[in-house]
Amino acid sequence: MTMPEPANRMKSIFTTGADRIWPAITAMLLSLVCLSGCIFLNDSGSLKTPPQKQTATPPVTKTSPAGPFEQADAAWTAKDYQTSENIYQKLLASGSLDATQRSLAWERLSQSYLFNQHYKEALLACNRWLLEQPSAQSKTDWQNCWIAALTGLGRSSANEELLYSTIAGASKPLRLKAQAAFLLAFWHPQEMNLMASALENFEKLHRDSKNSRPDTEALLLKGMQTLSDQTLEQTASLAQAEQSDSLTYAAVKFEQARLALNGENREYALQMLNALRASSVLADKSAIDQLLNPGIVEGAPPFTPGAPMEVGLLLPTSGPYANMGWKVMRGAETAQAEFERYGQRISLRHINTDDPNWVQSFRSLPPTIKLVGGPIQPSALKTLQTAGGFGDKIMFTFMADFGGIPEGREAWRFFFSPADQARALLDFAVNECNLHSLGILSPDENYGHRMAQVFRQQAASYGLDIAPAASALYQPQQPQEWGKVISGMLGVPETKDVPPPNTAFQALFLPDGWSQAEMLIPQFYYYQEERLLFMGSALWTQSFAEGASLTGQNPDFIISPAMWWPDNPASAAVALKTALLSSGTERPDMWVALGYDFVRFAGLLHGHLNAYRELLSEEVNHALLSASSSMPWSIAPISWDPLGQASQRLFIVTPTRGGPRLADPSKMRNNLAKAREAHVLKRKIFYGEEIPEKQEWIDNQSED
Repeated sequence: MTMPEPANRMKSIFTTGADRIWPAITAMLLSLVCLSGCIFLNDSGSLKTPPQKQTATPPVTKTSPAGPFEQADAAWTAKDYQTSENIYQKLLASGSLDATQRSLAWERLSQSYLFNQHYKEALLACNRWLLEQPSAQSKTDWQNCWIAALTGLGRSSANEELLYSTIAGASKPLRLKAQAAFLLAFWHPQEMNLMASALENFEKLHRDSKNSRPDTEALLLKGMQTLSDQTLEQTASLAQAEQSDSLTYAAVKFEQARLALNGENREYALQMLNALRASSVLADKSAIDQLLNPGIVEGAPPFTPGAPMEVGLLLPTSGPYANMGWKVMRGAETAQAEFERYGQRISLRHINTDDPNWVQSFRSLPPTIKLVGGPIQPSALKTLQTAGGFGDKIMFTFMADFGGIPEGREAWRFFFSPADQARALLDFAVNECNLHSLGILSPDENYGHRMAQVFRQQAASYGLDIAPAASALYQPQQPQEWGKVISGMLGVPETKDVPPPNTAFQALFLPDGWSQAEMLIPQFYYYQEERLLFMGSALWTQSFAEGASLTGQNPDFIISPAMWWPDNPASAAVALKTALLSSGTERPDMWVALGYDFVRFAGLLHGHLNAYRELLSEEVNHALLSASSSMPWSIAPISWDPLGQASQRLFIVTPTRGGPRLADPSKMRNNLAKAREAHVLKRKIFYGEEIPEKQEWIDNQSED
């Protein structure tokens, strides 16, 4: 990011170690506006977006949007912000939108500008968004977008005046004022009077706030972590010990204790943290509890010390899915025992969702149980909603499908989505294996259509387009016709003695179960196409974990996304495996780990939620955003954005006879390169061309 000249002057006066302040402050503030998880920072603190080789959108199919407003919505949903910016600009200029559409268009255009690093335009669009929707100023989305646009523009007299007027504005929301005061304070790390004035404004806003206090405290505590040692000392000089009732004093002492906790001054750090916890300055003690909790320092589960906790589990423990339900329960009880070893009382309340009276049992849960979760089918979730809603419970589902219930408002996801699966596969194929020509072979049924559409949308965010010739459907109930479909994709006759094909794609997405894929993949080998990377959904991983047959396959060229892999070296995964081994039970799988992490995360989230007097969806979303960043996961890490939308960074695994193992990108690249070279030699042999003495490539196409 090229900063305005005043910001460059500010940066130039920083001394040893302090040159990290500007990008770190920018990163911390911009992290608040990660509405879709797509903002990243490079080493200089500048914004960058996911790799895009060219602007692309999915090809038009029968289900593609027809009108420009629908096209803009599709681009926004696919996180193709350049396209959404272009279309929303044209729509707003056309004057063809009604009031509701116009309001949404300005909202999304503002955020598209921001993701595309057009900060000046983002700030102007935020103002238009506010004109169309005056209530937007009180919403977190608008506030984060506005403050991040100013942060991106950098320090200037005009921007400073805008921040000062925001702080002074009687009608401005407290959270927005606090963000403005924070930005001003650390735009002046060497100008002590100005910094002191801004921090004084921050303190006053904190005192005047009620439900917003946890927000303002978290903002300042995180901000302290971005400061150099010198600037932290300068800030400490503004908060002498005699002002121990000030928020700035508490934030400085918290940061000094955090830095000293694992050093020679550990005893002093613990004393300071306990003193801060006993004081009334901080309304939200969860950050202190995380440091005092031996689990964060020495490997125990995260929790709020001494606070009793109850968790509800909705599990099928009879009927066809009973095995899955009991696995989740086993993981949950393992976490419970882990908590109790560290003196934390926890109660698990289980409801069998296979019981005809389970909805009534849910309604009878006591008000002390706030967090409830389980692998709830969409139909069952809908039944709960139509039977009176979720009441005062924070509902987590271990499924991707919500059955139309708004995610982040009425229920929350503790599971991966189709988009998470597609992103993991694309990241591995494109970024790790350098493959940029993709194909899709999907069953002609609802699941196949839905997964193929999501894959196309996510591929577009990488600047990739799935060519029509590289996409095909097959009828699941007509396996005798599959050979014709595959030969058509490869452009070869449906006979055995054909030349090695000149295939138009390098990797193929097969969104179907492994029982179908294991019959489809060998047909590509039949037509001498042996250099493709075959990509499947998490259904494949589940089959691999259950010992699926690999006869006739090349496992080195098969990948799928996974929430869990058995040899994960993460401390939480090791702790789970050790606990089960010591109890004489079988090795954990995805469902056991899911139950284990859900209860452990509930313990961490419990402390964050206690900071709020009332639990609205916005407060829950903010707590999720904070708690997920400090959670030691045994499964693939889950995070939530400010809108409560979950995303999971799934592992990529390959199958072995002993179960799935983590894919090795380097080995995969080497094997694919060898297979491509062998394919070229095969074509030369077929056409009678002279070839070099490299016949061994033909017989040895992949590493052992």
